[in-house]
Amino acid sequence: MTRLSSKTPASIKLTSVQIYASYAASIVDLLDIHVAPHMSSGQRLEILDAGTGHGSLAMHLARAVAAANGPPPNLPFRDLPSKSSEPTQDPFAPRLPSEIEPAWSEYRESRNAIVHTVENVAANSLHAESIIRGYRQGLYWPHIDFYTARVGDWLRYHLEKRGAFLSYASLDLPNVHDELSSICDALLPSAKLAVFTPSISQIAECQKTVEKSRLQMSMLKVVELGDGISTGRVWDVRYTTPRAVTKSLEEMKSMEVSEEEAQGESLEEKPRNEQERVLVCRPRVGERIVGGGFVGIWIKDSRDAFNSLDSASESDVSSTSEA
Repeated sequence: MTRLSSKTPASIKLTSVQIYASYAASIVDLLDIHVAPHMSSGQRLEILDAGTGHGSLAMHLARAVAAANGPPPNLPFRDLPSKSSEPTQDPFAPRLPSEIEPAWSEYRESRNAIVHTVENVAANSLHAESIIRGYRQGLYWPHIDFYTARVGDWLRYHLEKRGAFLSYASLDLPNVHDELSSICDALLPSAKLAVFTPSISQIAECQKTVEKSRLQMSMLKVVELGDGISTGRVWDVRYTTPRAVTKSLEEMKSMEVSEEEAQGESLEEKPRNEQERVLVCRPRVGERIVGGGFVGIWIKDSRDAFNSLDSASESDVSSTSEA
């Protein structure tokens, strides 16, 4: 996979964030994907790879779910559609040859696991599909559906038709925080989301969006990937109230204040969202290594768990005000 992805043209490398094979393997490992054997019955497992790039992550995701699908038909692949046909293709339907054998159609409908990979640039998507078709005679190609569309539009279209349907998702996009609301709606309860960015500040922006928009997700982990880091360096990324502010709250509780002073700008009378909050953003151990990228992992909370956490938060604020 590393050898194939290294053949990516310079034009594609410049227009997409590069996820190398070692990074893709780490992201799949962090998502902790489990599939049932293909003879088992149950809900179809669907994964979104938003930002196809050169296809490295899509191929690793397909390898992780291949056991859920039966062996594909022993038939040759049809030629890829030409670039000239891309503008007329339905952006919300997977890209397929103009003619497809019935055996392939039946197999596609019978799959228990699918990787949906969505790319806005047609040249990138076609190149990625050609790489995946060429790897070990297309071993993982049957498990992937390729789309040329804007990720936000693709998500909204499928949400309107199907509701939540994703068991896992990975986002590798510019301004990725803008898509978090749509992706949260598309995730099933307990589904996991991986966000790959070249900068730790982008991960922090995602977490800020989750908290500010009160999205139904919780951060599990932030890991730095790069050369010389075998399994990834864990980072601590969160918004919190500084200890100095917390200490001042405790001191104010112990002080006897007049009614007039209590009506002033006391920190304990401020709503929690108005108290000073700062970003904690640092590696758990050691020093930062230059290069590579960062992966944030979130999990979709169930509605009951989300409501209970929300109620607990409101209870804490009320008790603080009463004190």
